[in-house]
Amino acid sequence: PTQYRSPRAGTLQNLRVRHNVTAGNGNLIVYTIRVNNVATILTVSLASTAVDGSDLVNSVVVAAGDLIDIEVTKAVSVGTSPTNITAVLELA
Repeated sequence: PTQYRSPRAGTLQNLRVRHNVTAGNGNLIVYTIRVNNVATILTVSLASTAVDGSDLVNSVVVAAGDLIDIEVTKAVSVGTSPTNITAVLELA
């Protein structure tokens, strides 16, 4: 995965995911923030046919230099996946 190095210590929060072009059968696609290759509680579960979702409740503490990425998991039965996906989160 493409990883981003945290420029400073802080808290990752307010994960938002958007499917700009929906597809599939409506089964869930799960977007999980990982820190140093370890899954965190900051996740969004979004139906493949839904437009957007968010996790505005959970947060994760990071240190300067930690590697951050997003793991995407979906059921094989989703078939065609959404495209033009946008994900944003805040480092507070």
